[in-house]
Amino acid sequence: MGFFNQPKPRRFNHIYQYVDERKERIEKLKHADASHQSSRQSIHEAFRSRRSNRPDNRTWQSIGLIVIILLFFLLLLGSLT
Repeated sequence: MGFFNQPKPRRFNHIYQYVDERKERIEKLKHADASHQSSRQSIHEAFRSRRSNRPDNRTWQSIGLIVIILLFFLLLLGSLT
């Protein structure tokens, strides 16, 4: 029975003898900052696309102003005759 019941091989467990904690902390901060910048960039792009998709209010305001001025002049000309 001992022939078929062989022990499993040991797992590979590599432990670093020297770890630069400062370097790891700096890398972690850089990675966190990069992800923060990418999220800010994506939010900025979303607002920009949202703003460009809606119609421009200034165009409608200028059209309304022109119509009001034309109506005023038509009223003025109508009252003169």
